[in-house]
Amino acid sequence: MRAHWLYICLAIILSLGACQNRSLFVLPLPSVKIVLNSTLIANQFPSVYVGKTWAVTDQKPDKTFYDNALVTLWEDGDRVGTLMLKNGMYELPSYILKPEKTYVIEAEVPNIGKALSAPTTIPPDIILDKPITNFRFQWTKREITLNQPALIQLLIHNNAPKNSYYVTSGVAFSKGKKITFAPIATENIEISSSNLDFGSNKCYAFFPELSGIQGKRSIGYNSQCFTSSEKEIGLVVDQAGRIETTNAFADEIRVYVAVYSAEYLAFSKAAQAIEGADNAFIETKPTYSNVKGGIGFVTAINSIEKSIKIP
Repeated sequence: MRAHWLYICLAIILSLGACQNRSLFVLPLPSVKIVLNSTLIANQFPSVYVGKTWAVTDQKPDKTFYDNALVTLWEDGDRVGTLMLKNGMYELPSYILKPEKTYVIEAEVPNIGKALSAPTTIPPDIILDKPITNFRFQWTKREITLNQPALIQLLIHNNAPKNSYYVTSGVAFSKGKKITFAPIATENIEISSSNLDFGSNKCYAFFPELSGIQGKRSIGYNSQCFTSSEKEIGLVVDQAGRIETTNAFADEIRVYVAVYSAEYLAFSKAAQAIEGADNAFIETKPTYSNVKGGIGFVTAINSIEKSIKIP
């Protein structure tokens, strides 16, 4: 029997709408039986995945999650309640997660064991400079093309815990509908995402697709590198607004700003995209975990959205 074992964690919550984003990666701990994953999002209800593990030589189970787990949420040491299973996820829709509160998730599976997440604090609310009218916006034409970028600048007041990451992005809209055929691309003015790798720069990190961020090429700014309590961030927004004979006239840019706890980047550096059906017969690789008694990843984010009207 092979010495290597495969463990798969599924359905990490990576969107503000609590959508499932399935992430497959290999784990090196043969004794672990419980996978515990959750992204705690401010002003959303909690949603938790409690998954199974199995050997690479075993048959994949019909259900990759436990449907009999007792999942409990704790806030600042006080018990909040028990999460209920729905569509493979454990949820508590009656409770809304709060900024600056510290949460622990406990998952107990009968005859299997108990997993406990590390205490995870949701970042405080993001403070931007004054109302939306203080966003400085330059635009040459209503029709967006690659040669007609927009520059958006915003001032962030840093109040996040050490090593948190502020991430920004933008999405174009027309008459209230997202322009989907040509997704927006943003590049921060200080550094290009093409010059970054996960964790290669202590002050910046490349975040390709993250919770609360709709763009594809977002850059995170480490809060410990802010030279003062304020940080001006610029976005250059390029949009291919023409496909064949169709013109896209954007009348709004929605700017997203999110702050991620330090654990998120630690997970991003460890998570690996592995080719192959269900990652079968792939050598084991270490990954990040902050779960005791199991394996997995629990982190937290907070975000804000601002709308900029195009005149």
